[in-house]
Amino acid sequence: YDLYNRVLEDAPHNNTEDLELMQNILKIVLVTASTTPLPTRAIAAMLGKDPEKDRSVRRIVRSLRAVIYEDERSGGVVRAYHLSFLDFLGITMKQEDRSRLHKQMFERCLSTMVNELKFNICGLEDAFLLNKDVADLLERISRNIPPELDYGCLHWMTHLENSSSGA
Repeated sequence: YDLYNRVLEDAPHNNTEDLELMQNILKIVLVTASTTPLPTRAIAAMLGKDPEKDRSVRRIVRSLRAVIYEDERSGGVVRAYHLSFLDFLGITMKQEDRSRLHKQMFERCLSTMVNELKFNICGLEDAFLLNKDVADLLERISRNIPPELDYGCLHWMTHLENSSSGA
């Protein structure tokens, strides 16, 4: 694990805010790796940043390209190059930090759902059609449901279960 320590120590970070952001990004990469890895936009949202305007998450991810990358074949989700890096992150993360992160992610999932869910989010003309009968359903979903909302709807309960307080 000395190599990973060296990579993280040598990663460019201009200030303590960048260092903290890097640590939080890596925690999210660790926690989401086994379920649904997130793209930088959704990671930004999970950190309470405006995913449309904030570019700091992408900048930090690119500065860590020795250990993580944006998988463009899978919608730009952030992945570790090797499972041993996830093991390294898991060993270095205290259980209380993991529980706190799950609680924060649970809260972000709920906040995202409250702010972004709406009736007929995909703008279907007829609510009685079956999914298979909507010709452009996948396009409508990708256009109207951002990855952080999709993630939040699917995984809020997992984060609640893994938070120490149960919210």
